[in-house]
Amino acid sequence: MWWIWPIYIVLLVAVTWLSVLLARFIDALDKKTKISGGVLGGILLAAVTSLPELITSLSAILLMDEPGMTFGNIMGSNFFDITIIGAIMLVMFMVIRKRKLSKGTGCFILLSFIMSAIILIFNIFNLEIVIPYLNINVLSLIILGAYITILLLSRKKDEEDLGEKEKEVKIKMSVKQIVVWFIICAIALIAVSVGITYATDYIATTYSIGKGIAGALFLGIATSLPEVISSIELVRLGNFDMAVSDIFGSCMFNYLVLTIADIFYFSGSVFVFDLQSIYFASFMLLSTIIFFAVYFLKRKKTKVAQKPWLYILTGTLMVCSYLTCMVLSATL
Repeated sequence: MWWIWPIYIVLLVAVTWLSVLLARFIDALDKKTKISGGVLGGILLAAVTSLPELITSLSAILLMDEPGMTFGNIMGSNFFDITIIGAIMLVMFMVIRKRKLSKGTGCFILLSFIMSAIILIFNIFNLEIVIPYLNINVLSLIILGAYITILLLSRKKDEEDLGEKEKEVKIKMSVKQIVVWFIICAIALIAVSVGITYATDYIATTYSIGKGIAGALFLGIATSLPEVISSIELVRLGNFDMAVSDIFGSCMFNYLVLTIADIFYFSGSVFVFDLQSIYFASFMLLSTIIFFAVYFLKRKKTKVAQKPWLYILTGTLMVCSYLTCMVLSATL
């Protein structure tokens, strides 16, 4: 049994490394082409770093017939992603307090808030509304509509000067070479992500851990590592706005993964409405509201937005919210 843990760690390192490479290739394409920052952070980078969630979620339903693990994976990943912002604010509050947030990023935050609220409502009232003949939950269509909305909103380039300059990097590779390496890394990431799914299932079975909490912990955190690394690096470079859009853009893409999984899962619904999912949706909604308050204060350019204690307090509340949810879920 012990050998599963070294394998799991190796898979974690591999998925992180490959995801970072993919993010760098996307960044290289951005420097060689005309792509807006909102699309790069909230759509392209978010989709790339969320690729593990897509593969592991599809693997859980298609190869293992475990919808609970899929839903737990997505909810756990999203909550962990949002908590990343809280942790970063705790550590790098002196840098973050001087950075601005764009309107485009606000759209990602607002839609993530709306989706968390909708999922919570569906959970509380156990709304299993399945569309006849299509065999998909109405919630899947709502998620799809929300994602299309964010795509349309992010098309317009934010012309605000955020005052956040990225480091100049000379790229010697051609666009064709970048695309080829991107595809190679993407295929490798798919293989590693499937391996993480099997490793998580083995751990859950061997140690008698619930599929939902296993998906949230071992799958959710593992597949969120790319967002952690990319966000920390972006903040270090002074681009807090893109870090936030990456996080909440990843959350929106992860919700889309649920729609895709629901379409391909013919044995029922991937939406597992139980007390554990209510915990996740409730505390995630709480964290989003807390961060949205910070966004509002920064957009209004209030004096409070310059105070270090605001970010320390906000970060502490967000991290504590995540830890409380994990403890409550583990006791079920």
